[in-house]
Amino acid sequence: MSDTHSRRVVYDVAVIGAGVIGSAAAYHIIKKGVKVVLIEQFDVGHTRGSSHGGSRITRHLYNTDYYTKMTIEAFPLWEQVEKESGITVYSKTGLGRCAPKHSETLSSIIASMHRCGLPISVLDSKQMKQRCPHLNLPDSFECVYEEDAGILAASKAVTALQNVFIKNGGKLLDCHPITEIVPGDVVVLKSSSKQDIRAKNIVVTVGPWAKKVLKPLGLDLPLRTVRKEHLYWKITPLPDNDGRGFEVVIFADDDVSEGCYITPEFEYPGLVKVNYNTDDGGIEVDPDARDADTTNQKGVEETKKFITQYLLGISTAPSIVEPCILTKTPDNDFIIDKHPKYSNIMIGVGFSGHGFKLAPVVGKILCEMTMNLPLSYDILPFAINRFKPSDYYTHQGHTI
Repeated sequence: MSDTHSRRVVYDVAVIGAGVIGSAAAYHIIKKGVKVVLIEQFDVGHTRGSSHGGSRITRHLYNTDYYTKMTIEAFPLWEQVEKESGITVYSKTGLGRCAPKHSETLSSIIASMHRCGLPISVLDSKQMKQRCPHLNLPDSFECVYEEDAGILAASKAVTALQNVFIKNGGKLLDCHPITEIVPGDVVVLKSSSKQDIRAKNIVVTVGPWAKKVLKPLGLDLPLRTVRKEHLYWKITPLPDNDGRGFEVVIFADDDVSEGCYITPEFEYPGLVKVNYNTDDGGIEVDPDARDADTTNQKGVEETKKFITQYLLGISTAPSIVEPCILTKTPDNDFIIDKHPKYSNIMIGVGFSGHGFKLAPVVGKILCEMTMNLPLSYDILPFAINRFKPSDYYTHQGHTI
């Protein structure tokens, strides 16, 4: 495409960032019959952000109604993506959230599930160990169990969304880093490739690069980019366990909400994923220098302690270590909103390590915002102005 021609093309919508959230937004928007471009700074399928890899947990079990309600639609939307793409994304495993009896976290999960009309079971430690013999739960623990929870094949899920987007006439432009966003009735996206993109509306879903992209637009959001490691450990079959391995298990704690989680043998034969899931399990990084630091040994050591205390038949040294970046907000809630000054700039960032499962719903909301349609969900919990203006609004690089 010549520079002259590229200047003439005006898209109805440009989505910046082709991870799972951006791809889901583009998936929904293209179905509205408008001209959409999905832009990615790296090549398709890269491993630099937050959407790659073999697995992400999907579940209904939340202790906050606005997330629980979103999960109700997320499951059938993922099924729809599977049918449209021909790619299997979801694997049902079941999931138990385990904690000491009378935990406030489990109590709030049970209450939210009941309010939203979703089925759950409460298992004692012996019942949960019968489902997962590798668990070494004390008698003082109980588990909230969900039958329909499972695993999403992460990279395949992103590919499925993108394939449907392209099949419906969308343009996916990878290896196209945006160097400047120039607001206006028609937003100009300048690129180091010198091929500018023009669009009437843009959707910013750039994950760990959110602070860098939005600060020149007057927004310095209170986001932290945290590098964590996905840790895979060798599992040894236990005697007389009838071949049973793991389901998904999340350990809840009233102090940190979620401690460690386990996903079953899925990505690598003979290996299970066991990760430490608190802020102490990650280190803040520049997303453009993710690998400048060595593996965070504190997270690895905490996971080893957890394995020794609560699991059986699992090695105490990880066999595979894979880095991933999370973008966290102070309250661990998402940011889904319009720019306070530019109404044609939509923002979906800060998914804090639990947004993947809800991507089709978030993409739908971003689509509704972009097309000025009635919103399916109350996005007040995700509004930018829940933070103090001094925490996020800047002018010419200075906080005001």
